[in-house]
Order: sequence, then structure tokens, then C-alpha cells
Amino acid sequence: MAKFNNAEEITRFFINDGLGENTTFSELSEKEAKEKGYHFAVRGIENGRKYFIMGTCGNIYDDNGKIVMFNI
Repeated sequence: MAKFNNAEEITRFFINDGLGENTTFSELSEKEAKEKGYHFAVRGIENGRKYFIMGTCGNIYDDNGKIVMFNI
């Protein structure tokens, strides 16, 4: 799977993979990860990883496009 560098790349991938045109992602910032207690993401971001939040459901995906946390 491709490594996504920004929200636009992962959004385009998921739309091309069959999700609707209204699919959106935003990049999870280190500040936001700290505020929400996403310790896994803080450590990952500090080590150069990127995490993306899917706009429609709030699930968090890593920069490989794998889901790492469901928005419960």
C-alpha cells in the first residue's frame, strides 16, 4: 500500500477505491493528538508518522491507509 503524505492523497485514494465523492480526511496534528489523549499518535508523529481523521465517521488511519482507531 502507498504511503500517504497528506490528507489530499489519502482522500483521493479512498474515493478512487469506491467511497463517495464526499469522503474527506484531515491530518491529525500533534497538538490535537495530545489534547485528545491519543498517545499512540503522539509517539508516531514524533517519529515522523502521519495520521488522518476520516471526516464522515472520525476513524483514524495511519499513513499506510490502515485504520488504527475507530471513533467509538
